[in-house]
Amino acid sequence: MIFFILFGFPLISWMYLNSGLSFHNQIKKELEPKGELNAFYIQWDSISGWNSDSLRGKTSLFLFGSQNEVEGFDQFQKTLIKRLGSRKDLSIVQFVDIGIPAEKTNPIMRSIAIDSFLMKKMIAKTFHIPDTLSRAPIVLVDSSLQVRRYYTMEDSNTFVKVFEHLAFLLPPIKKDKVLLKNN
Repeated sequence: MIFFILFGFPLISWMYLNSGLSFHNQIKKELEPKGELNAFYIQWDSISGWNSDSLRGKTSLFLFGSQNEVEGFDQFQKTLIKRLGSRKDLSIVQFVDIGIPAEKTNPIMRSIAIDSFLMKKMIAKTFHIPDTLSRAPIVLVDSSLQVRRYYTMEDSNTFVKVFEHLAFLLPPIKKDKVLLKNN
């Protein structure tokens, strides 16, 4: 019994903590910056628009896709919102082919209809996406506008990885402290 207390318990604790450190280092390596998000401006109408500076201070997830791929995005977004709730430090932007109606379906997601030719051009220039990621790329950008990771819908493990990486980049939610008043 003394042997287990002196050697077994510390060994098991070290193994557990070492596996957590290895996981942390692996995620950190996967999220090395790929480049800074290039500035962009999207004109909504004659008086209003949206630009890349509005994303500063927020972790952003950009989804690019066609009609068929949007259905997978919708389910992913519902799961994301269910797990993370409505966070002010997270922005989800979906770029879809022009034939799809652009609607705001929840407070943290913005849907933008764009011509597929312009979408490919914007993807390459603004987000530094390599040509090898042609089908439905997903781009993760941190709060300092650094492109951190690319994903594709072809990988069945994509959504699990996105959740892991968002959990790593997003700060923990601060809970309000309960103050007790003394009489």
